[in-house]
Amino acid sequence: MKSAKEIALERVEKLDRISPEELKEEKARKCAELGRQLALTYLTAHNPGEIEGELLKYSGEERNMVERSLWQDMVCKLELGNHDHLSFLLELASQMKNEIITKAGPEINDLFRSYQEAVERDKREIRNEGKNVLHGLRISGDAVGEINLQAKEEWKGRIKAAASPYEQELGRIKKGLLQTLC
Repeated sequence: MKSAKEIALERVEKLDRISPEELKEEKARKCAELGRQLALTYLTAHNPGEIEGELLKYSGEERNMVERSLWQDMVCKLELGNHDHLSFLLELASQMKNEIITKAGPEINDLFRSYQEAVERDKREIRNEGKNVLHGLRISGDAVGEINLQAKEEWKGRIKAAASPYEQELGRIKKGLLQTLC
């Protein structure tokens, strides 16, 4: 059985064999993972104070790498229709004074709003079509509950098609943000 001293000496010996590039890569990997964990923590617990407190543990280049990873992960996880995530992202950006994200906020908000309006418009039209079909079959009144928007492949396709240009636009915005954040 090895003593603690022998184990420590072996570890030091291994460290001597690691190149500066490998150390830098390992540091970047650890910072990226920490940034992803902070993003996940924030999205689930929504506690900006916890993130800011965690970031205070780091300084200089290390802090920059953790923050960059945090922002990249938050941006990558943006999805149309997930207004909570967008709100959390913009609130955190405001509190942490991230001008890049804050500046993009109105454009993303407008995109989310337009997307929601387009999808709701299509859903209304599909519901009306469904009710007309049922009415043609002499089924109406209390016999008709909510129209299942997933009942016909055509309806699913219309909703998906309505979302497509907005998803492409969000992808363009996210790509621009990620390039700026790097």
